[in-house]
Amino acid sequence: MNNTYKLWCNENIQHLIQNYNKTKNSELAIKLNRTENAIGHKLYKLGLNREFKLISCLICGKLKTRRNQKYCSLRCYGISRRGICPSNVFKMGHKINNGKIPWNKGLTKELDKRIKGGGPCKNPILKSKKISEKAKERLKDKTKHPQYGKTCFRLKKLNKDPEFIKKRLKGLIKSPNKPEQKLINIINRNNLPYKYVGNGEIIIGFKNPDFLNINGEKKIIEVFGDYWHNNYKTKWHQTEEGCKKYYSKYGLSTLVIWEHELDDENKIINKISKWGD
Repeated sequence: MNNTYKLWCNENIQHLIQNYNKTKNSELAIKLNRTENAIGHKLYKLGLNREFKLISCLICGKLKTRRNQKYCSLRCYGISRRGICPSNVFKMGHKINNGKIPWNKGLTKELDKRIKGGGPCKNPILKSKKISEKAKERLKDKTKHPQYGKTCFRLKKLNKDPEFIKKRLKGLIKSPNKPEQKLINIINRNNLPYKYVGNGEIIIGFKNPDFLNINGEKKIIEVFGDYWHNNYKTKWHQTEEGCKKYYSKYGLSTLVIWEHELDDENKIINKISKWGD
């Protein structure tokens, strides 16, 4: 039997709570005879976070939280690889030549014609004689192009079309996922008046609800994952409050069911029945 599917006993949980901040996941996995992913997932379920000590970068001195990292950015890592003294780095700027003499050192516009033209041309396309002068100017300065910085007008029109939005969401959605399938089974076993429409069957604005009431009531149910709807990358309209406010514009009342709540079927039935009353 795989280690990730073993049941957690009280002794293992207590050992994990007492030692999670002292030892690494790899050591805990060996002691408890489980995988590192299983240890991390259990810590997330218990709401336990490790305490990170702030360590300063070896180059610039900025504080960072990663324990196994010596530098705060790729720039500082590159400086360390080149072997340059940190005190002279920020005076020189981000470009470092490793002691090479630049080609234009000591030259002026009067002495060398290349200074007037901005240096030698490194782009092989611009050296070609087949390209006209207008095309060369356009390649040099992209901001002169009439469509620079503008979105496609055709795409703007398509985004207002509900049929196009429906087709696009159908291509993006891979459904039903595991939490949604759990709720589908609960609804079918208890004959609840809700139908799964999370496959792009119904589009409301630019969102696709998960479940819709089939008795004519303006009610929908959304299933939220514990990770994807509750982290620092979650957008406002994907949160519980933002989702309810969005659907309220269309006269719909929304019930949000979280992934961890689906483990208790009686709790879900009571929650839906009380919300229905």
